[in-house]
Amino acid sequence: MIEKKIVFFEELRGDCHSILNEYLKKEFLVFYYSINRKYAERKQINKLIRTKMLINFHSKILKYEIYPQAACLAHKNLDYIFNKYFSQSPSVKEMTKLLDFPEISDMYKKELLIDLEKLYGTELIINEIVNTYEFTSDVHFIPKSHFMIHSDKTSPLIKGITLIRPNNFRVKLKNFVDHLKRLLLLLYPIYLLFIKIKGISNQKLPRRYKIGITINHPKSLFGMNYYTETIFIDDNEMPKEDVLFIDESGKININGYKKNGYKFTLLKNDRESLSADFFWNGIIKSFLPTWFKTLIWSIYKEPYFIDTKRRILQDYILWNIFVQNYEISNYLRKLLPDNLSKTHILSQNGIKTWNVHSDNSTIDPYLEGDMNNKNQTIYSFMHYDKLIVYGEITKRFIKKHRNKIKEYVKNGIIYSQIVNEIQNGKLKSALPSIIIAKKLPKIIIGVFDTSYGVDAQLRPEDGIQFGKNILKLLDEFPDIGIVFKAKKELELTPFLIPLYKELIKHERCLFFARYNEEGISAPEVITVSDLSISAAFTSTTAEALGAKKKGIYYDVAGNYIGEGFYYNRIPNFVAHSYEELKKLINYWLHEVTENSFNEFLNTYFKDEIDPYFDGKALTRVRKLFMENDS
Repeated sequence: MIEKKIVFFEELRGDCHSILNEYLKKEFLVFYYSINRKYAERKQINKLIRTKMLINFHSKILKYEIYPQAACLAHKNLDYIFNKYFSQSPSVKEMTKLLDFPEISDMYKKELLIDLEKLYGTELIINEIVNTYEFTSDVHFIPKSHFMIHSDKTSPLIKGITLIRPNNFRVKLKNFVDHLKRLLLLLYPIYLLFIKIKGISNQKLPRRYKIGITINHPKSLFGMNYYTETIFIDDNEMPKEDVLFIDESGKININGYKKNGYKFTLLKNDRESLSADFFWNGIIKSFLPTWFKTLIWSIYKEPYFIDTKRRILQDYILWNIFVQNYEISNYLRKLLPDNLSKTHILSQNGIKTWNVHSDNSTIDPYLEGDMNNKNQTIYSFMHYDKLIVYGEITKRFIKKHRNKIKEYVKNGIIYSQIVNEIQNGKLKSALPSIIIAKKLPKIIIGVFDTSYGVDAQLRPEDGIQFGKNILKLLDEFPDIGIVFKAKKELELTPFLIPLYKELIKHERCLFFARYNEEGISAPEVITVSDLSISAAFTSTTAEALGAKKKGIYYDVAGNYIGEGFYYNRIPNFVAHSYEELKKLINYWLHEVTENSFNEFLNTYFKDEIDPYFDGKALTRVRKLFMENDS
């Protein structure tokens, strides 16, 4: 039996070329996690990739569970790794002094936590691949960075794998140049300082609003009718005069704000005045010395945490200037977490910080067994006064991940109220007219896909199968029409474009990409649907149920079978095959009465996804903000 010799490169790039050639000469099987684009375009390298002499191990078909397992390990080892390698960081002490906030170390820990998740994920994938070979002699791993952590006793790498640290001149030079490029990030807070300060003034009165809502979208805030932060505005319950949109996205939304009469500030663009006291004590005596020390330490003593240092210094400038010029009682962020430095500065100035977690999706339903494990990193180390969640599912998920939330508020599903208000005519939607113009059948099924990726719950091939099966439904159910709402823009999912074009052409299907000409959003699709089908386990089905409309999940890959998975404990709710999907469609469209559906909601979902099922979650949120006007 011939023993395999294997080498894993975390990153292949030009400075590793001589090392790669040595391994190829020695007949090693070569895997890589990522590859520099220009290096991959070289004729020799391109040929090696095409002939499978170089294999991308990130794209190997592996179980999704590897990634939450990596997150669990990251949480388990975080404090040990931080204390061993980073606890004496001089910048942590300096940032603590700058912000008067000892817990700023949590922000450093979060960056490390995310890095550890990626690092352990890579190591676990390597283990999986090595274990597929019955006989191996030499197995080498060449990390891109964090050599000390990869070689630490806490590493999950299986025994016998040799860690290699390249030591040639080209590698050292490339690492040095990369570090210099990263150091440039620390110049950005100084740039902000110069472009933000308009002058010094002790006479200017801050502009007063009850609520400040932060905006940070890569595309227009106004690209979807009922999805973005504009849903919080209501003439009676939360008038636009009381709300300031704090836009961190640049100038993309200016026309939309002006058209709708919204109050706004472009956080990174608008020039503002400072008081003489803050300019002297906050900038000259505090910020600039801290920035200079941080830059020097980062050059020779502390090359890590560049992103965290930049974000802290950036937040110090942006949000201290903000509170000098605006007075708000409440600060709101929808879904994604804020930097800890930001929420601390706001709290320091008497502002209540809120996060509205407008999503029912968590990692837990994708995992079998214990739901108490810390299995993700993004929603960790959050500090807020109040966190609004839909129900117990999301509360459990957030609460277990080392967050410091003063109060959790189980509020119900906010998008379910949008569905109800479209139904009763309070909100307008063009979708019913579009359905009439398309001449769809009376029975409508709303279909919602999800994000697909090699390291996601569903892979690209699952997305293709999902689309194919929806086309089959159209063929086998001639009495139904389908309104398909895609989660992504078409250009981001090129592997799905041929299928989506077929759906677009079908006479009984309406297709809407994430951003579309009519601005059609998920609540509008739910409103017109007799049944909503979501790729497992995205939030849209929960949003339908919250509006007391029927919804099910479709586990197209058949990955989540058995009562160990949360949603499988609920009868007639998850289809794991196309045949099961057809049965559930017939069941929910033709066999379930209104009374039995209400009983179903109360038995399995009351409090778990929505404590109320009254379609008033958005009203409750607005009331909370308006009443908390200090």
